[in-house]
Amino acid sequence: MAILLDLPSELLYKVFLYFCSCKGNSQRRTISQSPLREYEYIRKVFISREFTDWLTLTNLRLTCRRLNIIASDILYRHFYVLISGWDYADFDGAAKLITNIVGGRSAINGTARKLLLNLADPEFFSHSIGYPAVFRDDLVKRIPKILTELPKLETLRVDIASSDGIYRQSVKFDLARAADFTSTLADGISYANLQNLSSLYLTLLCTQDFEVLARRLPVSVCERIQHLYLAVADGTGPGGTDIFNRYMQNVEWLPSNLQAVSPNLQHQQGLFDFVAKCENITSLAICATQHLNVDLLNWRHLPKSLEVLYLNRLQASSEGLRRLMWPAPEEDPGRCGLERVQFTDMELTQGTWEEIFHRLIHSPTLRYFCAHNLSYAAKGESAAFRTREATTWNLSKSAVNVQSRRDGDLGSLQRLFEVLLQKANSQSGHGGPEYPHDPKCLSHIRPHVYE
Repeated sequence: MAILLDLPSELLYKVFLYFCSCKGNSQRRTISQSPLREYEYIRKVFISREFTDWLTLTNLRLTCRRLNIIASDILYRHFYVLISGWDYADFDGAAKLITNIVGGRSAINGTARKLLLNLADPEFFSHSIGYPAVFRDDLVKRIPKILTELPKLETLRVDIASSDGIYRQSVKFDLARAADFTSTLADGISYANLQNLSSLYLTLLCTQDFEVLARRLPVSVCERIQHLYLAVADGTGPGGTDIFNRYMQNVEWLPSNLQAVSPNLQHQQGLFDFVAKCENITSLAICATQHLNVDLLNWRHLPKSLEVLYLNRLQASSEGLRRLMWPAPEEDPGRCGLERVQFTDMELTQGTWEEIFHRLIHSPTLRYFCAHNLSYAAKGESAAFRTREATTWNLSKSAVNVQSRRDGDLGSLQRLFEVLLQKANSQSGHGGPEYPHDPKCLSHIRPHVYE
């Protein structure tokens, strides 16, 4: 130990960084996959990718004050601080962590860069009694204070379990707790003075929650956001899930008590208003339930060109997609900065997919594209191109699913992938573009720590 402590702190810091890429240690903690994990193989901008040896770094914190300071900075810079609101076995541990953070008694306070509020259990927003109810209400109430005590926070992630409904039953949420959560989250982000916050990864119950954020978050906060992931969790009621849309259209699929009073389609403008306030984003993901309309997005000021775009269960016109991917009205497609794009369960209301693919073909920076279940909306100018038969075309393990009566859609899509292959071969001399079935894209361990 004496020899180790003889080293200068700058060198010790570099030595300890080794444990952030240590792949041989099997002692890793992981969290369950988010229901919105599809985006994670596009680009890990919201998540820790490091195979961090949390056990060794934790032990180093216990040796002496000097190593504690160095190891803590590395540990909490790379890990998510996990506050779990659903694991019955860990209520006490989560409560202790919250108390330490709020009281300013934790090493996390001055070093944490990433915070995950893991509420991924349907029971969190259901009616409950006893200690679980007390703990959950207390967690909701303390969110602003938690964020205030983490001034170096760069990434805030909220996971909520998705809800597709129950056959012939209506899901019952605790509406008071749901409303309090959205309100306190907005207060926390607004007043915590998070000068370094640049990534928001938010799964919220309904579009009305994003409407609240759009209305209450200051412009100064939104302008700092570079990576934005928005997902809607409540997919109950008509049109909310693939199961309903494709297989059970004649089945009584009831909306939740939340959707009964605040339908996602009725409040969807609020979600797009929130996106529009984040004018400096380079990465955007929107994962919906009912097909929200991208055409409602109206940039107040034209943002920089997006680099990463993921859209899941939305509809748009070809012009609406053009404004999103190439914001400047007269911009040359060759100036597009898009690098990675994925469309899942998307519907066009007007125009053709061929127009979109053609623009992507002429995007020099594009190196990844994935399409799954692209189609045309049943109602719209392009409804005549709609077909219920899936046309699948495979190239090097990349599954592409386009439902269209137009040969031009399939031809331009094939040409797009040929161009991506040519780019990859010319740049690396081997291989091809990254595919969602590539193990390197899918494998991921997300560690977390407890205080």
